[in-house]
Amino acid sequence: MKDTPATLEVVSASPNQEQQNDTPTSSLNEKSKQSSSYNSDEDEENQTKIQFGKIPHENHNNSLRWSAGQAISSFSDIINDNIIAARYGTMATVTLLVLYGVSKTPVFFRYRTVSEIPSNYFADRKRLYGRIVHIAQRDSVTTAYNRSTVVSSSASSIGADGTSTTIKDAEIEKPIVCYIRHLSPVGRLLNRTAFEFAMKHSPRNKLLLEEKGGLFHESDLLKVEIAGIKTPPHYNCPNHMEQEGEWLRRLAENRTYVSCQLLSRRTTMTNNDNNMNDSAAICHIQYRPPGLSLFRTDLAESLVRFGRASVSSSGMHIQDATNTTKTVDGSTNIDTIRSDASYMDKLSKAEFEAVKKMVGMWSDEFVRMERPDLVEEAKFEATAGVLQRLWRWLRKN
Repeated sequence: MKDTPATLEVVSASPNQEQQNDTPTSSLNEKSKQSSSYNSDEDEENQTKIQFGKIPHENHNNSLRWSAGQAISSFSDIINDNIIAARYGTMATVTLLVLYGVSKTPVFFRYRTVSEIPSNYFADRKRLYGRIVHIAQRDSVTTAYNRSTVVSSSASSIGADGTSTTIKDAEIEKPIVCYIRHLSPVGRLLNRTAFEFAMKHSPRNKLLLEEKGGLFHESDLLKVEIAGIKTPPHYNCPNHMEQEGEWLRRLAENRTYVSCQLLSRRTTMTNNDNNMNDSAAICHIQYRPPGLSLFRTDLAESLVRFGRASVSSSGMHIQDATNTTKTVDGSTNIDTIRSDASYMDKLSKAEFEAVKKMVGMWSDEFVRMERPDLVEEAKFEATAGVLQRLWRWLRKN
């Protein structure tokens, strides 16, 4: 009876001992399960990477599919790592494409060379609007003008019958050439400051002039000849008066807004691409004088009236003495031709008034000596009495 408690103690202690003995085994089992679960997840991740090409499969090292998948995966990683930059880059690209498309619409369209203008624009005498950017300088031959002797150099002209004639430089008529930037409908709304800003900051719109053999070639500008007038001879004026060419240069410096009515196109005899780019438009040019002027003024008439140019003896467009150019695309309408004749009469009257007032080039005695017919007529108008005028009228009739 006394040994019974001891036996019970042993029996009661055995479950605790078994629990202590089983603890390491259960811990090992749990670790084994966790390791197998980890290995399973790792295997699944590796399979996914192999599928998308992030790591090569042992059988896919040289396959095209694996290479394409790897490239796509790398690109996706770059996009994910730079998602903000990719988003703004896409937005900027779309914006630039939209702006480029808008710039090609008619509201931004303008002609960059005379050869781009359609032929029917000249026949219909349509108008283009622009700003004067540059005035062509005189030819080098003209600068050698000598007042005391006749210019010895000459030009050769081949007539329709094949005969060659020689024309002295003093007799060659040269047009006044302006370089004008054609304005789009939107460009016509810009003031001078905005126009200068566009010309300065846009590489394609910059004025690029190259001097080649005394002639100036424009870039991105229309070469325009003023119809009905010619370059005046060299003349001297007192220092306090307007000097030769000063007024026209001022128009170009001020980027004067002008309206050009197309009359005809001057091209070279050989119609290749390079020569077409050198084409010139013969135009009526109108401008608005500074101040409170509501109506535009004819530029040719202003030049002639103040002795800044002479009237052409060959009509609306100057004939090329060397026969290397021709005028095309002009109107053949009889009413248009009559209108041109009336316009030339108006220029002749304006020139006669300039001779009488002795303004501009007509204040130079050497210039007056070259046109004795006009000078004598002006003197007669200024000094003749009633009887002298009546006698002349009777003689003419």
